[in-house]
Order: sequence, then structure tokens, then C-alpha cells
Amino acid sequence: MAAEANDAVRILKDLRQSGLNQAVVGGDGLNSSIITEEAGTAANNVYLGSPWSASDKLSSSQAFVAAFHKAYGTNPDSFAAQAYGGMQVLRDAVRKGGTTKSDIQVGLGLLRTVKTVLGPFSFDISRDAVAPVVVNRIQNDIVTKIASAPPSA
Repeated sequence: MAAEANDAVRILKDLRQSGLNQAVVGGDGLNSSIITEEAGTAANNVYLGSPWSASDKLSSSQAFVAAFHKAYGTNPDSFAAQAYGGMQVLRDAVRKGGTTKSDIQVGLGLLRTVKTVLGPFSFDISRDAVAPVVVNRIQNDIVTKIASAPPSA
């Protein structure tokens, strides 16, 4: 991911230096904290699809941000939140099924909706992930959630 984020920083800087100041829309390559740390004003007016936003007002999200900041001295990015959310899903699978590989597989099959830092998470009939989608905007080194859509199966 770091290589993609570093490439995105370079591309954003090149775009802005070329005089292109319109909005930039992207996804995972722009979700890294490297973007706000290294792109500076070149990251202004960047919109990105994400599974999560540190600016989300959900109490579980704010608790995660506070705990992460306390532990690491920085705010988490969406990759940290996804990893934590994944562990929350795994925890529930272990609780439902057990601790062996086959038990966890059974537990995953028993999951319905899990409350995670990302919001409600479930699997659809094809076992694809179902979770909220967020649109974030970067402005002046701050990533803010500007829209979200509930999970849909």
C-alpha cells in the first residue's frame, strides 16, 4: 500500500503543479495517512471512497480513534480501521464456533450482523462482505466524511 500511496502523492503534486486544480476522485490508493502527511495542499479537494472515516460520529469509531491515538500517537487511517473491524468479525466467529480452523469456519457461517468500528458488517448469500460505504474529502490535511450509504445486500 505504501508504494500506491507514494505514487498517489507524486501524482497529486504533479497534477497541481501542472495547474490542474479540479477535484480528484479515487479509492484505496488515497486512503493512506501518507496522503495527508506528504501531499500537503496538493491533496486538497480529493474525494475518496472508503469503508470508514475517522470523522465518523459513531461512538465505536470515536473510541477506536482515541485508543489508536493513545497507543500510536497518530490517528488511524481506513486500513487500520479495516484491520480492527476484521478482528471484531473474527472475534464473533470464534465466540460462535470455537478456536480451531474448522470451528472458525462454522462460526463465520453463523454470523448475521456484527457491530464493528466500520459500522454493521455482514455477509450476503454469496459470502461477500456487506458494510457501509463512505465518501471522504481531504481539505487542509483533514479527512472528513461527507456522505455515506448503509450496507446493502
